[in-house]
Amino acid sequence: MYHEVASVAAPGFAKYTVSPDSFRKQMRWLSRAGYQALNLDDLVGSPRSLPSKPVVITFDDGFASCIEHTLPVLTDRAFPAIFYLVAGLIGGRSEWLMAERGFDLPIVDWPAVRALTTAGFLCGSHATTHPHLDHTRPEQCRWELTEARRVLEAEIGSAVVHLAYPFGGFNEGVRAMAAEAGYVTATTVEPRLSDASEDLLALPRLPITGSCSLVDFISLVRKGQTVRQRLHSLRGRFSLRR
Repeated sequence: MYHEVASVAAPGFAKYTVSPDSFRKQMRWLSRAGYQALNLDDLVGSPRSLPSKPVVITFDDGFASCIEHTLPVLTDRAFPAIFYLVAGLIGGRSEWLMAERGFDLPIVDWPAVRALTTAGFLCGSHATTHPHLDHTRPEQCRWELTEARRVLEAEIGSAVVHLAYPFGGFNEGVRAMAAEAGYVTATTVEPRLSDASEDLLALPRLPITGSCSLVDFISLVRKGQTVRQRLHSLRGRFSLRR
């Protein structure tokens, strides 16, 4: 799970900003280590015939600079990916960041979105205005989910059946409305590896942050934890055995 990929992080957004050089090195390692990137349609369509090292690469929010920096790298590696877009803010700015953090970033415009799909990348929904869906009224939540699909599908001319819950906020009611709205998968921000038993409307993801070293990235992909997290877990187990 990526958010922003940019040479310079906006103040207060360093945690969510990966440098283009780090992203390039991470994709190079995935390729050399034999990982096969899948899009979510592949995952849903043939879950029993996955390659030995499958990985799904996801991007939240649709920041213009993120798409600018990642597309050449992904294309060069022939890696598919999915970009979750805030349907009501395409071509504008990240209004939710202004409300939450006091700054905003430019969002990709519709010509660039259509270029994504032409290049073979998936576009998913990140709702219409990027709210905390689990804190909105049911009627508003339902509109956020259905309107996002309507707008995206009208603009790109293909079905949009994959959702990322904004802020990772969901509950059973939100999950049920996502299913009702026609979404086939939905991703969360629960930080762990997935397996074949996952609920497709509550898929976990591993967050790749701005402070994530290549060693940490490798550890996350292989074990689901950074090196520091793994050491902390080992210390805890050792303490319990004493």
